[in-house]
Amino acid sequence: MALQSRNPSKPNKTLSLPSFTPHQKGRMKKMSRSLLHDKRVASEVVAQSCLPQGGNMERKLEIKIGYERGEAMILFPGLRHRASITTPETFVDMMKTLTVILKTAGLSMFYMMGEEKGRHDVRKELETLKEQGVILTGRQILEAIIDHSRAAGWGACQIRKYEENKGAVVIRVENNPLAIALGKTDEPMCHYLRGYWTGLVSEALEREVECTETRCMSKGDPHYEFVIVKQASK
Repeated sequence: MALQSRNPSKPNKTLSLPSFTPHQKGRMKKMSRSLLHDKRVASEVVAQSCLPQGGNMERKLEIKIGYERGEAMILFPGLRHRASITTPETFVDMMKTLTVILKTAGLSMFYMMGEEKGRHDVRKELETLKEQGVILTGRQILEAIIDHSRAAGWGACQIRKYEENKGAVVIRVENNPLAIALGKTDEPMCHYLRGYWTGLVSEALEREVECTETRCMSKGDPHYEFVIVKQASK
C-alpha cells in the first residue's frame, strides 16, 4: 500500500507502508485484545530508573500509563506530573502554522510560551520542596528540573557551565525531538527552547537573564547549546 506525501516541498514522493503476513496480523489483533481487556494495564509502570542526585543519593523516577482513566503520569519523589503525550511533529506543525499566519510574531509567541513554562517548572519544584522542608541551591534546582525534562522526552540535557555569581550558565541538549522533527533549517528555529531556558534560569537564580542559541541541531550541529548570561542593565 502507498500514500502520496503531504510534504509540499516533495509533492511527488510516494510513501510505502509495510505489508504484514496473516500470522503477523493475527498476533497484532491478539495484542490489541489483550490491551483492551487486561485490567492490569490500568496502572502500568512503563519506565523506571534511578537518577543521580549528588553523592550517593538517587531519585527514583517512574512513568505510569493509566489506561482506564486515560492518563500518563511522570512520578518523582513527592512530585507528580500529568503528561499529555503528543508527537514532536505535531508541535513543529503548530509552530510552522503560527509562523505562516503571524510571521515573526508567531515565533515570538513560542519564545514567550517557553519562557513561561520554564518559570512555571521552577515555581512548581520550589513549591514541592517547601512542602517537604527541603532547601536546594540554584544549581540543584536546575539539575532536578533537567531530570524532569529528560523524563518527559525533551532530549538529553546537561549543564556544561555554571557560574551563579555571574549568572552564567551553558546548557547542552542532545537528541532533541523538535530538531529531529523540524529537519534542517538555515537559521536557529528553536525559539521555544531558548525561551524555556531563559525563564528557567531566571526563576532559579532569581535574576533576569538572556539566552543565546550558539549551536543548533537543525543547522547541522550535533547538539543544541544555549549560552545564558545576566541580563544587561537598561
